[in-house]
Amino acid sequence: GDSKKNAVLVNEMVGAAHAVEQKFPGVHVAITGGNRMAYDNARLIRRDGTRCMIIAISAMFILCFSAYRRRWLATVTFLPSLFGSIVAGAVVTFGNDHVSAIAVGFASMAIGITVDYGIYVVYHLDNAATDRLSAGRIVARLVLPTFIGAMTIIAAFTVLSTSPMQGYHQLGIFGAFGVIMSAAFALFILPLIV
Repeated sequence: GDSKKNAVLVNEMVGAAHAVEQKFPGVHVAITGGNRMAYDNARLIRRDGTRCMIIAISAMFILCFSAYRRRWLATVTFLPSLFGSIVAGAVVTFGNDHVSAIAVGFASMAIGITVDYGIYVVYHLDNAATDRLSAGRIVARLVLPTFIGAMTIIAAFTVLSTSPMQGYHQLGIFGAFGVIMSAAFALFILPLIV
């Protein structure tokens, strides 16, 4: 992909620049241009995406930990997001020879969107379910609103997936698959764990 080619090209240019600077002391070679900017932007997006994901997960964990009666459920809340993100990442990776920095950077936002499904289910089950029958009734009441909410988000991502720009296309696919798989996991698998 372009990101890999840019990385190779920029690394070769940096190596050549260092060689010139060492051969001619006092000379400084600055590398600029579209490839350098694309390479630097991709690195920044990946780094910032990782940092934002860590901060977001930590904040959400603290919030969930303080909201649930059974504190261990705070970790279970993230399972739908984790599952959805893994499936979405696999789909994007399977269909492309490389994954754009935009799609990678989106992972933290996807967790913020899809963690809601886990929160809805876990919070309701933690506070109201007394047995499997009552848990089933609670989840049944959550299916329609969760489905409608997920479908509106999926529709928006599906529009993005029609973009001719590869980054937006991958973002749309990642988002749509991540949301549907997270919602399905939260409604059908998570109640079995809680």
